Amino acid sequence: MATKKEKKEKRAQAEAQRKEMAKKRFRHTAVALALAGGAVALNFGFNSQYGTTFYEWIQIGCFLMMGMAGGVMMLGAKYEENEKQQRSKRTTGLVFIVVALGVIMSELVQMFMK
Repeated sequence: MATKKEKKEKRAQAEAQRKEMAKKRFRHTAVALALAGGAVALNFGFNSQYGTTFYEWIQIGCFLMMGMAGGVMMLGAKYEENEKQQRSKRTTGLVFIVVALGVIMSELVQMFMK
């Protein structure tokens, strides 16, 4: 039978582990949001270049950043509290990656078919 001291130590360890997981979850979420927000800001920042080859490369870069945000989401999924949240985060990250790759491929095909 565990003593009160052992139970208290186990609770303290569990709490410390929860706090560490929360920090890691926050970091991954912040990086993913920064990448996605940076992509959107970059896109709107160069909107005046619309129609140029330079803008097409900016678009590719923006979608590459969105794909990276999806990758960070997938990496951060392992720090979620339960399996349902992990699956949801992995699926969302995968959607970001697939959409980004699809748009990048489409942009490249359009650029090289001109």
